[in-house]
Parts: sequence; structure tokens; C-alpha cells
Amino acid sequence: MISFLAGHQCSGPLPELRVNMRGINGMKAESAMAEASKQIREFFDAYAKATASIDLAFFESAYGDTFMFASPGGVQAVKRDDFLKVVPKRAAFFRAAGLVGSEISRLEEMGLDETHTLIQTHWRLRFEKDPGRPIC
Repeated sequence: MISFLAGHQCSGPLPELRVNMRGINGMKAESAMAEASKQIREFFDAYAKATASIDLAFFESAYGDTFMFASPGGVQAVKRDDFLKVVPKRAAFFRAAGLVGSEISRLEEMGLDETHTLIQTHWRLRFEKDPGRPIC
């Protein structure tokens, strides 16, 4: 799974997608999380559809000019235009690895302040070696 901090441009709270959180201010983040609001769910439903269809226009509207990307290797600032160049290559890589579908299996949120919301997402990815033969 990949973690990233997204500079989303919308009228609501800024989503922050992070997988495998450690906690905030000494709290266990999982215990403070609540089921995602309708606005957050709608955004991530659209994000999942854009991922499946490689909808670059959606990604262009969903990210700020520069956003923070975090992975186990560290955190870095990413320019939206550079990210958009990588999206088709990322999709081709996963397709070549056998990815045939992905969906959000769990989505939770926690307000950090009036402007920021922490979102924890869990994705279910389906890989097949041959059509109809899932990889376990």
C-alpha cells in the first residue's frame, strides 16, 4: 500500500491519505477514527473510479500544484504535472503485474482542525496470473 498527503482542492476539508498510521499526539489513531462522511466517501469513490479508468482530468483537479507524497522511504514534495506523467506508467506496471481490479474496503476519518482531516483508507486489490485465476 502507498501513503500520500494530497493537497486536494475542494470546498471541504483537505484529505490526507495515510496507510499504517502510528498515531497522533500519543493517541492511537485507529481509536479516534470514525466512519467517513458522505463528502469524503464521494471523493474517494470518484478517486477509485479515476484510478480504474486512468482519468487524468480527475487527478489534475484533485491535486494542488504541489503536494506531499509519503511512503516507507520518506516524504517528498511532488509537482502535479510530474505526477500526471507517471499515472499511466503506474497503471501499466500494475496491469503487467496482474492487477484486474481495486476497491476501497474501508474508509475512516478524523478531524485534525477546522481545515484538515486525516483519512485512513484500506484498498482491496485483485491480481490474476491468468484470466479467472486469482493470485492468493
